[in-house]
Amino acid sequence: MGVILLCAVICINSCENKEALFPPGSSTGGGGSIWPAGCDSTNLTYNGGIDSIINTQCAVAGCHVPRGGASADDFQGYANATSQTSGGKSSMFYQRLEGIGNLMPNTPQPGWDPCMKIRLEQWVLNGAPQ
Repeated sequence: MGVILLCAVICINSCENKEALFPPGSSTGGGGSIWPAGCDSTNLTYNGGIDSIINTQCAVAGCHVPRGGASADDFQGYANATSQTSGGKSSMFYQRLEGIGNLMPNTPQPGWDPCMKIRLEQWVLNGAPQ
């Protein structure tokens, strides 16, 4: 039954031309981490909560704000935040969350939890909708 459900999820997501992380309830999430209980990665939009993650974890002093860090992109606002999200798993945004190159966030802010990473990754895989 579980295999059939997994196949259905994969087929539905592929029809929508979207990639997907392992679904909630599975043993692993993005990057092979354990999926946190209660971590909802559905219907993610920038204005529907991703902005609060970026504004508290990324677009903070010393990081992704103008003159934030050495060669750091400015992630203030939707247009800036999505400047590195094109390409799904091959995007710079996704790759940094996975620790390919420089792991981001390199210094998590207070309140960072594994669900934030999963939500950011799935948002990128969904095409970073506003």
